[in-house]
Amino acid sequence: MEHLKISLDLREQQGEPRRIPSGLVALAWAERANGDPRRAVTLLRRAVELARVEGLLPARIADAERELEAAKAAAVEAEAGL
Repeated sequence: MEHLKISLDLREQQGEPRRIPSGLVALAWAERANGDPRRAVTLLRRAVELARVEGLLPARIADAERELEAAKAAAVEAEAGL
């Protein structure tokens, strides 16, 4: 997961905002796999927002939105102890 954080940091430092949403999605996947769906939700909300602001392809925005919904469901399940 550390490599994904570094990758995201580099994307942000390079000033290429169109590349940040995909980095956020990748890090969110890792957070979910690591058992932290709430952190994934936070990352994915930012990914969706930035993807919209940057005018990314509708399919890219939809992918991030789907991931966000899945992470929200996982967070609810985790809180319910399922």
